[in-house]
Amino acid sequence: MRINLDARTQTAYGTLRAFVRLDAGARTGYSGVGQSGTQQRIGQAFPGLGIDAFGRDSQFVNVDKAFIQFAGMTAGRASSFFDFYAHDFEF
Repeated sequence: MRINLDARTQTAYGTLRAFVRLDAGARTGYSGVGQSGTQQRIGQAFPGLGIDAFGRDSQFVNVDKAFIQFAGMTAGRASSFFDFYAHDFEF
């Protein structure tokens, strides 16, 4: 799940913007149909069950971006021009 919150308003100095992107997810188990490619190649590979070593569901919450922009300045966690490979390996 991904939630984007983007609020903007015009001021005398330009646009005031606040942005937050939250990611959350959960994996509750493997469907039981077949094996992953890694499991087929390597017998000792960690299984893609969606649970950790203690049998708990894999769950996460992440703040991907959160920043404020005002009068040409940006403060917070945001992508930059130097972040060439951001999110390249996501599906």
